[in-house]
Amino acid sequence: MELPEGSEYVALGGSYAAGPGIGDRVPESPRLASRSTHNYAHLLAAKLKLRLTDVSFSGATVAQILGRERGTAAPQLESVTADTRLVTLTGGGNDLGYIGYLVLASLPWLVRAVTGSSVRFAAMVDEAEFERKSAALGDDLIALFDAIRARAPRATIAVTDYLSLLPPDAAVNAHPLRRDAADRGRMYWTRVNLILRQAAARAGAVFAEVSAASADRHAWSASPWTERFVLVGGKAAAYHPTRDGMAFVANALEGALRNA
Repeated sequence: MELPEGSEYVALGGSYAAGPGIGDRVPESPRLASRSTHNYAHLLAAKLKLRLTDVSFSGATVAQILGRERGTAAPQLESVTADTRLVTLTGGGNDLGYIGYLVLASLPWLVRAVTGSSVRFAAMVDEAEFERKSAALGDDLIALFDAIRARAPRATIAVTDYLSLLPPDAAVNAHPLRRDAADRGRMYWTRVNLILRQAAARAGAVFAEVSAASADRHAWSASPWTERFVLVGGKAAAYHPTRDGMAFVANALEGALRNA
């Protein structure tokens, strides 16, 4: 599939699209968005010579992107217009609480108690609630894809799953996460990636799989594409893609679009 140079491109998503902690905030973008000029949308737009509108926002859920829930910013969907020719999305992890769970699990229990996050942490391991959120995410993704097509009939929708973050081998130490927390984190990652893949297939969207190909580049590997839990001095925000990770996603999207 070829996109003419200068085509309108809208990038949607949460922090795995925005790029917190990798530097160079997009000029005049909201600070809370943590939107970087090194994120994959900017790299892809430069490769394909597209006109980018990047509305990715750290912390955003798919429900907020769609406008079903109130978020920090206006619904990202509103940036899609009849002139849009490409829409990309990396999102869904926030709907399930994926990274939020890992961050809280990385804190000492005393810190969780003092900060009042123990109750929230306990709710994150409620299996019935997790299943409810998973079902809602699938519904919201299909509704989002339908809404994009209604607003931009000529647009190609391209979806990525989530880069590998945790070691695939459960025997590998993922300090400061306990083994049970790392196992649960892998379960979150597997589920959100499955939901994204299934929704993209149902909607006929282009799917760029980055999860399997990044398995040996997890945050505890020798050459990581995601950052492990660090308070300062990391190459990205804790449990988020590095610049190298973003470059890989941009390349994967370019390849998927050219082969579509």
